[in-house]
Amino acid sequence: MRWVVETEAEISPMVLNVLADLGTYGGPFFAQYPSLREINEKLENTAKINFDLAHLAVGYALAGERSNARTALVRLQGWAAQQPFAVAQQTERFISAFRAHFVITGL
Repeated sequence: MRWVVETEAEISPMVLNVLADLGTYGGPFFAQYPSLREINEKLENTAKINFDLAHLAVGYALAGERSNARTALVRLQGWAAQQPFAVAQQTERFISAFRAHFVITGL
């Protein structure tokens, strides 16, 4: 894993790696999708796996679109139901924490 830190001495060099990666990969992405609305639209059209659906839910919640965030969580629950137990359990923990943080009810 590229960003693993195991000792305190590794923190400062790792920060430089993270910043370099953000410049390399994040810069072009944000140039292509400069607003949260545009990022959400892209994810809405392409999200099929857990990470994309989770990012979509977060994007909608940050944009104040609670109903769309809830819909993304329902899609994520459907994805999780098709996965091995450990993956489904981890996804359900994410959904639970997300709902508590953003006060999303009614799934």
